[in-house]
Amino acid sequence: MKDLKYLKYFEDLLEDVNNELVRKAQTEGDIALGYTCFHAPEVLLNLPGCFSVRLRAPHTNSMEMATYYMANNSCEYARAILERALEGSFSFLDAVIGVDVCEANNRCMENMEIMHTQGADKDRFFICNLDIPYSDDEDCVEHLREQLTRKVLTPLQERYGIDVSDAAIRRSVAEFNEVCRL
Repeated sequence: MKDLKYLKYFEDLLEDVNNELVRKAQTEGDIALGYTCFHAPEVLLNLPGCFSVRLRAPHTNSMEMATYYMANNSCEYARAILERALEGSFSFLDAVIGVDVCEANNRCMENMEIMHTQGADKDRFFICNLDIPYSDDEDCVEHLREQLTRKVLTPLQERYGIDVSDAAIRRSVAEFNEVCRL
């Protein structure tokens, strides 16, 4: 029973995307990288100096604004994410990484970019949408490497000074694997 208070703390963190831990990390100088799908390379979003934030839309009531920009039969997740972005709920992010998994997600990302939902003061902010192949043949691996380099790693390095060297990536992978092991 005594451990339940810790579970409650972590449950409460899920109630707000821009929660206490996110604000603390940003105060310490780390950059927040939002992502929409588990197909996004989360390990690369947690390189030293940055951290990943899974985009969620807790407490979304109406999706009227998002429905204006997207079809009302679009995926509710994509519309809820756009609704929260339009309300400014994701303005704390320094970048958003999406995955080209469905047309609704693509339209959500496109609308977020066109309408500058991150705010006008974010001159280093970037949005990218990754085309993740679902095969591990040589051509697909090369395609993925090229996209991750061009759309994620290069902007992180050029805009935020993030170390994207092989050593930094290997450290991030080792930490990610350790967390997964635990």
